Amino acid sequence: MDDRSVPLNELPGFLSTISMVEDDGRETVKGLVAAERKSPPRYDAARQLFLSVLEGRMTLAQAQSYASGLPDPIDRRCAEGVMGAGAIFLKEAIVSPIGQLPPLTFPVRADLTLKISPIRVRQLEEPRLLLLHLWDRPLNERQIRAALAILKRGLLEQAPDYAYCDVDFVILSTQPLSAHRSCRVYEWPTLPAMKQEELNQFLEMLTTAWDEYQRKGPRLIKRRHQPRLL
Repeated sequence: MDDRSVPLNELPGFLSTISMVEDDGRETVKGLVAAERKSPPRYDAARQLFLSVLEGRMTLAQAQSYASGLPDPIDRRCAEGVMGAGAIFLKEAIVSPIGQLPPLTFPVRADLTLKISPIRVRQLEEPRLLLLHLWDRPLNERQIRAALAILKRGLLEQAPDYAYCDVDFVILSTQPLSAHRSCRVYEWPTLPAMKQEELNQFLEMLTTAWDEYQRKGPRLIKRRHQPRLL
């Protein structure tokens, strides 16, 4: 029996949404359709190990050993890749407790809001924000600059005490034409946030794709029929 899809009634997570915005709006719509299905938690173990080392609850060696012992092969591959690529950042980082800001929101337009979360805070002598993106596909430069612009506005309007904290935007992903994961870290000065005019263009691409996605409505999902047993 065929079922119907359940369309999204709000945008996906912060960096998930940002990562979908492409020059070709059809690709953005495809990303929104794919987001109807909840992603498997393949990066949960990797994320927890990374944060555990950053907080000092595990050493890097312990986390890498734990990653290699994960029973699920996909979880293991992701965790080993993340811990291997993130080792340079983790070795240089100062260990500290990590908190999290309450979810911020960004008005994409009057009827569409993007939640800015999770934004973690490394509780150092001078607090540093942590934005962590773990995925196979990297964010491109425009997506990174858009994310920083949206984050900055959210901080200025809803968490002004943190608006001028330094940020570590850590992206652990597989680069094009490479089988290996890499670690890229951006700060406010490294890659300037988008100016408002450019951000407006980026948001227009998102809203155009969102409207096209909404017009599609529920779709038939064909299920694979189980073979009859004789």
